[in-house]
Amino acid sequence: MTPVLRIATYHYVRDVAGTEWENLKVLSTAEFARQIDYCAETFEVVSLDRALDFLQGRYAASRDLCLLAFDDGLREHFAIAAMLRDRNLSAAFFPITSCLDQETVAAVHQNHLLMARLGVRVYRRKFMDRLNDIFPDFPAELPDPEIAARTYRWDDRETAEFKYLFNFALPAAVQERVVAAVFRESIGAQAEAARELYLSWSDLKEMRSWGMTIGGHTHTHRALSRLSPAEMKRELATCRRLLDQNLLEKDMEPQRNWPFSFPFGKRDSYTRETIEELRRLNFHCALTTQDGGNAPGADLFQLRRTDCRDIPSCAPLSASRA
Repeated sequence: MTPVLRIATYHYVRDVAGTEWENLKVLSTAEFARQIDYCAETFEVVSLDRALDFLQGRYAASRDLCLLAFDDGLREHFAIAAMLRDRNLSAAFFPITSCLDQETVAAVHQNHLLMARLGVRVYRRKFMDRLNDIFPDFPAELPDPEIAARTYRWDDRETAEFKYLFNFALPAAVQERVVAAVFRESIGAQAEAARELYLSWSDLKEMRSWGMTIGGHTHTHRALSRLSPAEMKRELATCRRLLDQNLLEKDMEPQRNWPFSFPFGKRDSYTRETIEELRRLNFHCALTTQDGGNAPGADLFQLRRTDCRDIPSCAPLSASRA
């Protein structure tokens, strides 16, 4: 059989038992270590550069390849990068630039943390009450349950429907204002939470020095397909500018390829215009969350990925997806 490239997707990789976030859906560090053992035995674990060489016919593989990809720029990714470095492995990391630059918590992560702290049912009631208070005339239509279930197949129906409503049905300005109010009331200041949750630019520089690849994941983690053309371009341009400003220093080894990871990543979360703008900004490829492998000749701006929960050695109810 012709080898293919599989891209493993990770978000939260941490141990939460006995902490205030023990209801956060994560992949434990022990599960992650077992997965890396499995991947190293089963695949050729490659860097992003080697993966793109393979897809463009410049590298002949003898077996399936695996690229490890980590979204959102979470704090624990620094320790993961160090572990991979010690095993002579590389990976790609995709931070949300506003979370590094402005000490804010992305709305998608406020949503995760509130579900973990309050429970879905209590949090949903608080969110809808606050939505009605702030936007009394806003028509919050419930999503199609089948679409929600397909998008969030690891969640129960109630959670999947609320996450779809939150991430796709509400305009970004409405979503962000309401969740910020509930977060402030139920958890506290965003700046303090952001410092505990995310990597810093200095962390990313060090990770690059270890051979890790850093890519774009937008500035605020909004669904790009729901933005106006001007908003979409601003979202991507700001992300690219901050990556260049903070990671293109004269004393740093140049990064050969700059990848991008679509927030949410399903086909309805980006458009052809999004891909054209990524090309214009000199990104070299883009990762979706559409499931599957990638053969040579695949569309470099619609690369498929595999959720870490679909990788053997992973227990049920693992890492939370946006």
